[in-house]
Amino acid sequence: MLVLSVVGMLVPPVAAGQGSPADADLTRGEPGIDVFLPDDEVTPGQETALELEIGNDGEITDRGPNADRVLTARGVTVEIVDGGPFEVKSGETPIGQIPDGEAVPVAQRIVVPEDVEPGEYDVDVEVSYSYLAATGGPVGDRKESETETLEVTVVVPDEPRFAIVDTDTDLEPGASGEAVIEVENVGTETATAIEGTFTGESEVVFGTEGAVTESLGELAPGESTTVTADASLGAGASDGEKPFEAVFTYDDRNEVERTAEPIRGSLAPLEGVDFSVDELETTLAVGYDGEVTATVRNDGPRTVEGAVVRAEPGTESLGFRETGYALPTLEPGESADVRYRVDVPDEADEGPRQLRFTVEYPDADGGTIASDPVDERVVVDDRVDEFEIVSTTTDVEPGASGEAEVEIENRGPEAVHQLRTTLSGSGGLTIGDGASEELLGSLAPGESTTMTVDVAVADSVGGGEKPIEAAFTYRDERGIEQTGETVTGGLTPAAQQEFAVENVADTLAVGYDGEITGELRNDGPRAVDDAVLIVEPMSDSLFVEDTRYALPELEPGESADFRYPTDVSGQADEGPRQVRFTVEYTGGDRTTLTSDPISERVVVDPRADEFSLEGVQTSVAAGDADELVIEITNERPETLSNVDAMLYTDSPLSSDANEQFVPELAPGESAEISFEIAADDGARETTYPVELDFEYRTERGSTELSDTYQFPVEVVANEDSGGGIFGSVGVPLAVLLVLTTLGAGVAVWSRRR
Repeated sequence: MLVLSVVGMLVPPVAAGQGSPADADLTRGEPGIDVFLPDDEVTPGQETALELEIGNDGEITDRGPNADRVLTARGVTVEIVDGGPFEVKSGETPIGQIPDGEAVPVAQRIVVPEDVEPGEYDVDVEVSYSYLAATGGPVGDRKESETETLEVTVVVPDEPRFAIVDTDTDLEPGASGEAVIEVENVGTETATAIEGTFTGESEVVFGTEGAVTESLGELAPGESTTVTADASLGAGASDGEKPFEAVFTYDDRNEVERTAEPIRGSLAPLEGVDFSVDELETTLAVGYDGEVTATVRNDGPRTVEGAVVRAEPGTESLGFRETGYALPTLEPGESADVRYRVDVPDEADEGPRQLRFTVEYPDADGGTIASDPVDERVVVDDRVDEFEIVSTTTDVEPGASGEAEVEIENRGPEAVHQLRTTLSGSGGLTIGDGASEELLGSLAPGESTTMTVDVAVADSVGGGEKPIEAAFTYRDERGIEQTGETVTGGLTPAAQQEFAVENVADTLAVGYDGEITGELRNDGPRAVDDAVLIVEPMSDSLFVEDTRYALPELEPGESADFRYPTDVSGQADEGPRQVRFTVEYTGGDRTTLTSDPISERVVVDPRADEFSLEGVQTSVAAGDADELVIEITNERPETLSNVDAMLYTDSPLSSDANEQFVPELAPGESAEISFEIAADDGARETTYPVELDFEYRTERGSTELSDTYQFPVEVVANEDSGGGIFGSVGVPLAVLLVLTTLGAGVAVWSRRR
């Protein structure tokens, strides 16, 4: 500094009218943004993407050494602000920077209305960006922002288009038939030599190969025609409409063959006829001939003729003399009685048997369709006396209350009337207020009924069946009041609900927001549909704002993901922490229960920088300029976007291009950024620090500024230099060095904290 000051005093003053050396570095200009739409045609009734191209043809007003910097548009965003007749689906879209002379593609999605007229439509596109309006000279860098609204033209062509306007079919599950399809030209131009190929989906088969091609001839705009195609539907087909695809080829007005975009339609097959079996009665006993009688009802949706009901016993101990019983014509809702003679051999065991009833009826093509089977239970009686508790069910677990169902059967030889039953429990099982009395009415021999009672199970009850007792009073067929024998049975409380927490992961670090994630598995034995997972951090340094996580309905064995946003105190220590999970759910139908606590371990990582830096090109020759290339890596567990890197230098290093932009970095992703850097001619050969900081946007949408990073830059010898500090430069350059040094502190723009 002392040498330069002395030399500067010896330099003659600059003559009036001569420009300042700093003005030679002044560069001014601006980007020139335009929007292009190379493929401008769209089709009515479809959602499509407009593939826009955003071009930059900038203009220089004061040419200096930094033209690229002032002509580059940065932080460019694109948005359709007026879509005309089209519905705009895309919002504001960032595309980064556009250097001068380049174009960047960006897609904007629109929905083209079905009824839009052919023609040309203007769409307004808003482009926002920032740029350096000036750099260098005495004023330094000056930033500007700009928003422009530009037009592109979208064309709806004048052409044929096809729509499926109606369908009809006689198909039903397990049968074949015809599909009648009405096709209309909804376009604006006549189509000739039209052929349509129809392909079935979701259980519909067209023709024998899955697809058929039909000729439609010629269709003028607004004209429709009907085609009929053979089709079939699988026997196990579900209810509801069945989709299919149609592709049309045609000749346009210039007799050029074209293929229209595929369209979809659907067929509504006839529902299979449903039947129900009611009023099933038996007089079956071991060693006797008996009967099975029932009522078969046509539950619709249409009339059946020539139907036969077939009864299939599930065991050889029931010998049906005839398994088929012919039905009369049945309208929907009509019923018919059926009767079967059944032999029960002497060697048969008493007990329940299963009968399967199936109705067979003809389809439209003369084939046979079988209805869904109806399974019914019959009992072969050994003429036991009195009553029996035949089954009990409950979903009440220990510590809860709710309902239980108890099925009572008349095992006696005659009907009973005004049957009254009193139930009581023991062993930690309470029924009602100690006992529950209910009037069951009349029961024929072998008939059963189910009574519903309130039960409570003590929290301390172990597993296994708990005893219940039933007392009976009734009137017999002569009207005499009788007292039946007291019978015992058992009721098994539901097992305690179990849950497991697995795959726990975290993104916790000192001073940062993170999250705790994992899966909760329902280990059964029942489904839960109103459960809440509660998390409790066992450390004051972890804060979870909403500790209750509502779970979806979970069948046994099913799992659900959970996620808790978690804040870590900036004063926290790194290391493991314990969190505790409990599940709150409803037991039975009234009691809220809480599962056993489940403890899991999470780890708080030490505070870490957002980015790691690694040098790619980090040296510069004294008296020369070069590129400083640094690889940055996102060390955060989230994607960072709009990363704006700024470089700061001190003498003997300087930089005229000290800003770089990275659109997005996923976790662990790296990108190279480069800056122009120069070293003074007299710089010593050693390592000097430069500083960088980064402005970026997080996944939560907040804009953050990083701490300042220091990075080493090595100054090496310039192989082309010679003599002293001014050995070959001469006095004018020495003057420039003095002036530059004296003015180094003027108009410095900084974003440092």
